[in-house]
Amino acid sequence: MSNPKTPHVGYVVKRYPRFSETFVVNEILAHEQAGINISIFALRAPVDSHFQAEIGRVRAPVTYLPGARSVRSRVFWRTLKVVMRELPGATEVIEGAGETDPCVVYQAMELALQVRDRGIHHLHAHFATSATSVARLAARLAGIRYTFTAHAKDIFHEEVDDRDLRIKLSQASSVVTVSDFNVADLRRRFGRAAEGVSRIYNGLDLSDFPFAAGPRPSGRILAVGRLVEKKGFPFLVKACAELPRTRDSLPVSHRRCGRWAGRTRGPDSGPGSGRPRGVGRSPAEAEGTGRVEAIHPPGRPLHRSIDRGSGRTSNSASGGHGSRSSVRVDAGDGDSRTRG
Repeated sequence: MSNPKTPHVGYVVKRYPRFSETFVVNEILAHEQAGINISIFALRAPVDSHFQAEIGRVRAPVTYLPGARSVRSRVFWRTLKVVMRELPGATEVIEGAGETDPCVVYQAMELALQVRDRGIHHLHAHFATSATSVARLAARLAGIRYTFTAHAKDIFHEEVDDRDLRIKLSQASSVVTVSDFNVADLRRRFGRAAEGVSRIYNGLDLSDFPFAAGPRPSGRILAVGRLVEKKGFPFLVKACAELPRTRDSLPVSHRRCGRWAGRTRGPDSGPGSGRPRGVGRSPAEAEGTGRVEAIHPPGRPLHRSIDRGSGRTSNSASGGHGSRSSVRVDAGDGDSRTRG
């Protein structure tokens, strides 16, 4: 049981850790630094081969909730009896969840019992999909509040169920999203249900990016991200092609990785060509190829990661190995396990 004077927040995510979700790790570290007690609940075990080195600084225990893909009927009913007996108001909540996926209901019941046993005051989920589905139902079962962060695919994808998202928005005590565009879109689509949505940008630890005085190249745009279609880099390249042609060159550099990485260089651009480097002769051509120049910052790795199997740290840009780390995560989907 946690100290009642110290806020205890349960973080609910689909998988933890996840190499592409550095923002979740940064957020948890910031909360811990502020004195908030954190417990992490993952619906599924990790599948990545490497993780952020920063997860070694996270103090929060990680619990992998059982029942992500299936649950035996006898286990479901046994847990249901415990929940209905020990959590006031659970009967009404369960009766209202008749159309909910049984795995979501089961994981929510398991989470609600963890909330009670650990003295957790609040649940926060990342992404408005399965993690929020479980957090919402668990919060109602446990009689506490929940919030969630909406990002991109979880609110814009064609498979998003607007009815389900409206319920999540209306029942959450508040909702965070990562851009003003998202806020405006959610309020347009959901009206009063989205009144509690606010924008908080994904944060960075600026100590990882120290300022260095010196000359700066003019007109250079640096784009950092995975080179996959949903990140929208073709639109950046197209926009550069629309800029005035008064410059000899507008370098567009991108650290590339992903399935587009093999088709990113453009020989018909660069200094003396009258076009931005990595941009074709027309906006249409630029949009069709997404050509950019791949770079690696000199003198430091782009990202330090931890190999899941060996526990070694490595630089994701170069693949070189560094010192051994003590961080290691091994858990299956079938059991509820806690890493502390």
